[in-house]
Amino acid sequence: MKRWLLWIFKLSLSVGILYYIFTIIPVGEVFTALRSSRIGFFLVALCFTFTANMAASLRMRQLTRCLGMSVSASQIFAINLISSFYGMFLPGSLAGGAVRWRKLYLADKNAGGAFIAIVLNRFLLTTVNVAFGVAFWISAGLLHSNSIVGLILLGILAGLLLLQGILVSGIVSPPLNTDMGSGARGGSRLRIQIISILGALRRYRDLPRIALLWISVLALIEELLGIASFYFVSLSVGIDVPLVHLGWVRSFLYLITMVPVSFFGIGIQEGTLITLLGNYGVPGAEAVAFSFILVARSIVIAFAGGVLETRNLLVPAG
Repeated sequence: MKRWLLWIFKLSLSVGILYYIFTIIPVGEVFTALRSSRIGFFLVALCFTFTANMAASLRMRQLTRCLGMSVSASQIFAINLISSFYGMFLPGSLAGGAVRWRKLYLADKNAGGAFIAIVLNRFLLTTVNVAFGVAFWISAGLLHSNSIVGLILLGILAGLLLLQGILVSGIVSPPLNTDMGSGARGGSRLRIQIISILGALRRYRDLPRIALLWISVLALIEELLGIASFYFVSLSVGIDVPLVHLGWVRSFLYLITMVPVSFFGIGIQEGTLITLLGNYGVPGAEAVAFSFILVARSIVIAFAGGVLETRNLLVPAG
């Protein structure tokens, strides 16, 4: 019941933010920007996104192999799409991750390995995303501008690298516990979840160096493809902001929409883009249109996952 109340709260917050935005920015201007968008650039962005998902599948395949799991890259690719589908509708910020864990578990019957793989994968991807954001922010010449966004990215990157260094060096060695404490309540459950996640992260130091290098390279490739997709979505709306600036905007947008306070990031994403892109002279209507097309891109990915899941339900494997 509490999860559905949270879902309703998130949906209400998203609707409320959008309502406020449309009291400032005429809806007609947003529709005009959407109608004038160029579908060709959007299709190129979709191609980059699907290719990035392929790189992500290869990375997760390598990671699961190191953890003793036997899941093919094609299976992981399908699991990622299906998780995106459920992530749009299920209540709770970890719904997509829970679906991904269950699908990985059903594919290999290794609950602990699936949990560790998901935690390590998310941690690595977030670190790479923030690192790219800091690199773009510095390259854009904002290092001495006292930009609060850049300082936030720098602080988060430092924290992620520090945590990784501590866990890899063994200075702190939390117990490996893949039981997320479903039977616990309140603070004790949160404590168990944190310990479980930290325990999974400590497996970094157990990964073979060659495998870790390959996993990192694939994470870099995925990130570059994601940046290219983001850039082509901006071109589809006609936003004239250099790639080096959009790079750090994308990283910050990724982080801010991870905060589980709105439905699918809607509302938060539009407000963030209006604020950040407004510094480059981008009209609010174009920023909102940009956000809506980003959502449309995610919906296409989720729709593909829905088709795969429907096929699985109608024609069970085996």
